[in-house]
Amino acid sequence: MDRINGADTTNIGGGNRGFKDENVVGGIIGTEVTAAHLNAMQEEVLKVVEAAGLVADGDDWTQLWQAIQWMISQNQAGALALFKNSLVFPEIETADAKLAIGDNNDGTLFIGGAQTWLLRGVFRFSSDDTNLADRTVTTVANKTYHVRWHAPGTGAAAPIETYPYGRFELVDMTAAAPPEGDSSYDTTYDNMLVARIVTDGANASTITTFINRASLSFSANLAKAPSYLGSSAWRADFSADLNWSRSPKVWSFSGAVYCNAPGSGNYVLGGANIPNGIAIWRYGWGVSFTTDWLNTSSTALNAYCIAGLKGE
Repeated sequence: MDRINGADTTNIGGGNRGFKDENVVGGIIGTEVTAAHLNAMQEEVLKVVEAAGLVADGDDWTQLWQAIQWMISQNQAGALALFKNSLVFPEIETADAKLAIGDNNDGTLFIGGAQTWLLRGVFRFSSDDTNLADRTVTTVANKTYHVRWHAPGTGAAAPIETYPYGRFELVDMTAAAPPEGDSSYDTTYDNMLVARIVTDGANASTITTFINRASLSFSANLAKAPSYLGSSAWRADFSADLNWSRSPKVWSFSGAVYCNAPGSGNYVLGGANIPNGIAIWRYGWGVSFTTDWLNTSSTALNAYCIAGLKGE
């Protein structure tokens, strides 16, 4: 392809030939538009269109765009296939590793723009890759939903030619079996659990966004005063929120209810530092430690818990 080569061109910068307007009153001759130039433009565009397997259609003014999207998807499909054995979970590149979701307060929610994440540790996507309409979801009252993102060519984002940048999906989990908190709904290598949305009777939404990192971990050293249960039993309850996109797979808890001033009739009567009530899921964890202290006031007792959890 060449720049316009008809008579009376003008220098549009850098010595490049360009068009100029005709001005009859001013005696300025416009640039001659040649058949060679128009044919070159036509064939250059149609080469791209037809290479994508499309048939030229004068009524469809989007064919060049369609062809470019197809070529992007083909390159992406090949690249994604090369990294199928890269077993790295998606990682959102925001400060808290979550995708922010906005509420229009009219029963629609939207994934905010200018947020990026890595797929398989290699491919970077942005929420701006998807137009606002396709990252806006509509809810109804008294429902529980999951918001998910599918990688190009997978799940709800197939075929890749249609969804070269993946696809957001709102999934009704209200009557899901197993329930929505089950680990079977966790983020996978190509399918990201983004958020949970719970609506009330007025269709007002409570949004819980999930942390998506390639590696998920939590550790803490917590302390508190225990509570008296009666019959010499003292218990301390510990818990923390996680809101992970994947359920914890490995965890460790150690703790104790201990006396600051043992002796003088203060001693362990029965069991000591018995863990119970362990609860672990993507939303958080909880554990209790119980010790039977005889003749001990609450001011003499303390409790601690050292917790460690890791995702798959």
